[in-house]
Amino acid sequence: MSDAVDTSDVVDKAMLQKAKADHRAEKKAQKKARVQQAKSKQQGESSAAIISNKQVGDSQNKTDLDKDVENKKKESKSTTKEVGGEEKVKKENKPATVKEGKFAENVKKDGKTEPAKEVQAKKEVKRPIKTQAKKDPKAAGETNKAVHPVKKEVKIVEDVKHKNVIAKKASAHRKMKLFTHLHRKKATITVNSQDLHPAVVNLGSQYMDRVIVGSNARCLAFLHAMKQVIKDYNTPPQKKFSHGLEDTLHLSMEFLHQCRPVSVSMNNALRHLKWHLMQLTDEKSDAEAKGRLNQAIETYILEQIEMAQQAICNTMQKKIVDKDVVIVYGCSSSIQRTLEEASERGIKFRVVVMDDWAWREGKELLRRLVKLGLKCSYAIISAASLVMGEATKVLLGAHALLANGSVMARAGTSQIALLANAYNVPVLVCCETHKCCERALTDSFGLNELIEDPTSVGAIRLAYDVTPPDFISAVITEVAVVP
Repeated sequence: MSDAVDTSDVVDKAMLQKAKADHRAEKKAQKKARVQQAKSKQQGESSAAIISNKQVGDSQNKTDLDKDVENKKKESKSTTKEVGGEEKVKKENKPATVKEGKFAENVKKDGKTEPAKEVQAKKEVKRPIKTQAKKDPKAAGETNKAVHPVKKEVKIVEDVKHKNVIAKKASAHRKMKLFTHLHRKKATITVNSQDLHPAVVNLGSQYMDRVIVGSNARCLAFLHAMKQVIKDYNTPPQKKFSHGLEDTLHLSMEFLHQCRPVSVSMNNALRHLKWHLMQLTDEKSDAEAKGRLNQAIETYILEQIEMAQQAICNTMQKKIVDKDVVIVYGCSSSIQRTLEEASERGIKFRVVVMDDWAWREGKELLRRLVKLGLKCSYAIISAASLVMGEATKVLLGAHALLANGSVMARAGTSQIALLANAYNVPVLVCCETHKCCERALTDSFGLNELIEDPTSVGAIRLAYDVTPPDFISAVITEVAVVP
């Protein structure tokens, strides 16, 4: 019984495997049939298109053959003679050849023989175009474009060039959008202006021509011009002294801003002057009010600029020792005064004046230091990495001290500070408190000034950059040393 069971199991397994194999073969056959059906369908469509073209050509050939047969009949009729009521046709010895059609073997053209099949193929291509032009002129135009693809390619190339020009203009416009908030209308300087004092007009022209540069120098010139404006001011009828003078100061400030954007030190000085102006009472005469304002301006210059610089110099002299190599950038009045007093104390050190390519303001500082007998070197900012290795200190000026600890100074200062930080050279910034600003910036695009680059025609550049506090060792003010 065991042998019978075993043989039956083997038979069942064999039958199951055979059924599976048959099922797979059936599936493959069905798949192959579907593929062949799809191929035959595609071939049928292509053959139908070929047959339609052939039918057009055959119909045209038939019409040509019919015409030839009719012409030959007419010729044969003219050459027949009636003999005994019967017609005898003279047979010509020359074989009849058909110039057009499928039955011509060779066709002569310009002295050259071409195969008849090629000539017929060319005619079959041209005939459908002519017949289609009669039915649908638009479709014929499209076929002509297909026959002449060169014109279409030239047009495509011209369209691509036009699109590239538009894209370049759009990209240039998008690039300039980054500085749209920094652009300003240039002021038109008039010699005889009823609203502006001549001292303000003269100051604006000096700002525009960059005769007066530097934050402290611009603030001093502004305060001296305001003293002239206050001295020559006359109160209009039916108006208070403080209100009328405030309007005059506002117009003057707008004009100076059009000539060149006002500095942070100028804004702080104007704010201080307006505060004293609002403290004036109506009981005082115009002469007394002018005296108090002039005294306030003199006090501001003495305390916030001159005495502040002296305090910074006293602190900085303790940082400079013998055999120091001090790197400075640009021209700063505070740093110049510090180096002068350090030299007068007998400290022997060397100064390397770094400068940029555009305005070369460092040359003026170099001239003054050499006149004092200091050992100086001069280098462009691109060579800063070559000089930084032997430096012991870096002294930098500042345009403004921001609320987040960053320092805003002439463009290139952040590069010098970054390089000094990489070489582990301490960076000391001299900045008076009247340059402090309540704004906090992390880049150089929010609050800046656009100036024309003298090294290239039509180019513009940023006047200032922002140095983060990570690259600054300490900021020295007249109040304290801020780490």
